[in-house]
Amino acid sequence: MRPVTLGVLVMFLVLLMFLVLTPSIPAAPAEEPLVKQVGQAIEKGKTYLLGVGKDKGNWEVDTLSATQEGGWTSLALLALLNAGVPPDDPVIQKGLTFLVRIKPKNTYVVGLQTMVLALVDKDNRYKDQIQGNVNWLIEARIKSDGKLLGWGYGAGDNHGSVNNSNTQYVLLGLHEGMNAGATVAPEVLEEIQRFYMRAEPDGGWGYHRGEESTLTMTSAGVCGLLITGMDLNAGREKPLAGGKFENCGKYTENKNVIDGLKWIGNALPAQNRWEQMPSFYYTLYGLERVGRLSGLRFIGTHDWYREGCEALVPLQTKDGSWKGRGFDSSPVVSTSFALLFLSKGRTPILISKLTHKGSEGISSYPEDWNNDHNDARHLVEFTSRELFKRTPMGWQVFNTRMMQGRSVEDLTSELLQSPIAYFNGHYAPEFEGKEKLMLQKYVEEGGFIFAEACCGDERFDAGFRKLMKELFKDAELTRLTKDHPIWHATDKFEVNPGRFELWGIESGCKTVVVYSRRDLSCWWESNRYKKGAKDDPDEMGPAAFALGANIIAYATGLEPPPPRLKVMDVAREDATERKVPPGYLKVAQLRYGEDPPAKRAMPNLMRHLRAKGGLEVDVEPEKTLTITSKGVNDFKFLYMHGKSEIPAKESAELKYLRYDLEKGGGLLLADACCGSKKLDASFREFIAKLFEGKAKLEPIPIGDELFSEELNGPKNAITTVRCRREPASDQRGDGGYKNVEPMLEGVKIGGRWVVIYSKYDIGCALEKIQSSECLGHDHESALRLGSAVVLYALKR
Repeated sequence: MRPVTLGVLVMFLVLLMFLVLTPSIPAAPAEEPLVKQVGQAIEKGKTYLLGVGKDKGNWEVDTLSATQEGGWTSLALLALLNAGVPPDDPVIQKGLTFLVRIKPKNTYVVGLQTMVLALVDKDNRYKDQIQGNVNWLIEARIKSDGKLLGWGYGAGDNHGSVNNSNTQYVLLGLHEGMNAGATVAPEVLEEIQRFYMRAEPDGGWGYHRGEESTLTMTSAGVCGLLITGMDLNAGREKPLAGGKFENCGKYTENKNVIDGLKWIGNALPAQNRWEQMPSFYYTLYGLERVGRLSGLRFIGTHDWYREGCEALVPLQTKDGSWKGRGFDSSPVVSTSFALLFLSKGRTPILISKLTHKGSEGISSYPEDWNNDHNDARHLVEFTSRELFKRTPMGWQVFNTRMMQGRSVEDLTSELLQSPIAYFNGHYAPEFEGKEKLMLQKYVEEGGFIFAEACCGDERFDAGFRKLMKELFKDAELTRLTKDHPIWHATDKFEVNPGRFELWGIESGCKTVVVYSRRDLSCWWESNRYKKGAKDDPDEMGPAAFALGANIIAYATGLEPPPPRLKVMDVAREDATERKVPPGYLKVAQLRYGEDPPAKRAMPNLMRHLRAKGGLEVDVEPEKTLTITSKGVNDFKFLYMHGKSEIPAKESAELKYLRYDLEKGGGLLLADACCGSKKLDASFREFIAKLFEGKAKLEPIPIGDELFSEELNGPKNAITTVRCRREPASDQRGDGGYKNVEPMLEGVKIGGRWVVIYSKYDIGCALEKIQSSECLGHDHESALRLGSAVVLYALKR
């Protein structure tokens, strides 16, 4: 037996304090209070509006609503539907029954009514009414000398009634009507685009033309240009020979949008004074549209969604409503606007589009990252519809220049809210020092990078390859083979590898960087996901969308991203990590031939134990030991992870490991990388050889101490874990994970487990790097199981 040293006694005293003072390792990172507060506010707001609608069958509750019959009901239905209330809910159905009976009369109401019907029209039930509303809105426009002046409050209104508020709701109705299949002539959209390009000299828009610019109307103006630009853009880019596109990066409304966004950013008040804005709730609804349609995380220097949530949540009353002033004075109206802001702005971010500088020689092209404004938008819409069962998802522009003073870890945590970081361009991409470190850490923490040479430009290709060599010095960018799982990451879209050229960088069991030398973004920009387009005889548009869907499926494992505002845990090194006193827990990662796929699994687990439980551990494992090394006797906790077969060894070669486990108090944790069948079969043979046929793996029962509250803390017994036990390529939209009982096996000697083994992956999950084909646990379950094994090893 090894002598009991002072260091060992210290370790057990620390463990005793750990178990008494902090009896449980949290199953998941602590949720940021604001995330929880927003979720609770949404639920309370829904309860309030549902209560009003249940009693009346509509939301026409006050004198003001009678002047715009159906307007309040439309707003409430929009809010409830966007907040997650299903269309077949009885209260929603009552409201729809009331709403569809209202004939076109008031511009506001027709625009809002069209938005509601388009949102619930999944079977063309309201197709004719939507088209009728669209036609009415088009006929109601007011023109002079062939120039569009805008819209008033109803059909036949005179020129003096025209205002930008009515006009924005007309455009919202037309846009959603088109999304539902209604026909709007391009000439109408062009008229509206030209109308909005007549901004005020300061770059904003007022209620009437020539009046002082306001925040509400400037938001409407920016959204008007974004919407018309998006709806008119479908045929703007024309495919040319050699994979290039005519008109790529050319947008006629650019300057007006940029000026309008700048005006809004300057007009927004300090963070703690948002509720003082005029028409606060109406303003927030407009800001949400600006942020969502532009994809901007920041408007000016304002983190618009976070600041809006921080202002909104404290203003909610006990009954779940919000009450404003003036136009917002009706609780139905203000609560509807508040819910629309909170729920639509909270949409999980699937793709973050990275800004970067593109350059050639001495000239700079600061907007080269955004040649295609709608590529990420259209791909996310397609994927959420086709792969995630219409779960609402968003995209965002991620600009580190708007996050001054943030550490690399903080930037990484922000970027990790979306599982995919995407960038492209025509010129060599340029990222600054902190941005490069962020990208490196983003991948280390489980993020996925996708890049593409817009129009197949060779300048971007050369620059991207140089960047990858700088970022990932120990990995090589190699062309993906025809049998790579990315080509068939979903059963729904089979992609012919011969049509595309993808390159990638591997980390462990997953490709973590994927790069396309051939243009995809221009096809996504044109939104040509349907087959049969005359100007796309080779069906490259549908193929590009299919490939994009497969890339997303591979990157995410078909698991939806977290809601916006969730703080993502990031490993943060500190000066004490390398100064662990002798005798504290230190891990040895055993090698048996191959380079371990999950090199950061144990450091991540050890950091978790330090940060969440206060356990003194060395975060860096000993990495030089093999299964035959004499040095294994110096370690109480051993880890083994791989996917290839373990080379055959003679029993005598394993004597040191056998002694450590049988007599030295050691424990071996092992798992099969991504559920590797090769490793699983050879590990069982290895165990038989290790213990000379005297012991074998047996299931660890759910009632074992390893899973108990006594070990893991009150209310933290491990009864279920989230585990993927079959590939995620069946479009479940949940990553293929299921809540199941833990399935661990072990070898018990002298009444204690000396080997604990999982045939399903733990290591890659601890690294947060798993492919959609990886059979194993999710990250939080891997942390729970790994923590339990460490506590068990120390207690014994």
